[in-house]
Amino acid sequence: MQASSRLQFFSNRLYFKKPFGISKLRRDYQDVIRVQLKRNGIVALGETSAIPYYGLKIEEMLKQLQAVRSFLEHVSWAHPEEFYEILRSKLRDHSFLRAALDAAAWNWYSQSQGRPIWQLIGFPDPAAALPTNYTIGLDSPEKMLADIQAFPWGCC
Repeated sequence: MQASSRLQFFSNRLYFKKPFGISKLRRDYQDVIRVQLKRNGIVALGETSAIPYYGLKIEEMLKQLQAVRSFLEHVSWAHPEEFYEILRSKLRDHSFLRAALDAAAWNWYSQSQGRPIWQLIGFPDPAAALPTNYTIGLDSPEKMLADIQAFPWGCC
């Protein structure tokens, strides 16, 4: 018999260093939900954001988490892939919440196995990887070029 889990979650508003804009909106913060999964003495974390142009609202997302909390705290699983299948059935229309809980499950599993996630899923060491992207906000061409040039591994 596996010990039950404890699931906690809370919202935060993270403020950007500078306003961020895309074609759909411009803002200076991002609302996020952080989940904490405590199981067998291990505390694991996951996070998701509420993206307004996808129609996501923090309050609604927190209500949905509250609705499944008790079930998820008492369900039995040994591997994150098992847990994800449970999440797919309980949070079918809530992919952002599934992602946060899935991240917490992998974080928990990684700690329980004493190995980093990248090893558990067969990926190469991320320390050897080259940076692959950097998001800049929509602005004037001059401002966007300055943002690119200010990035530590700049390209231009």
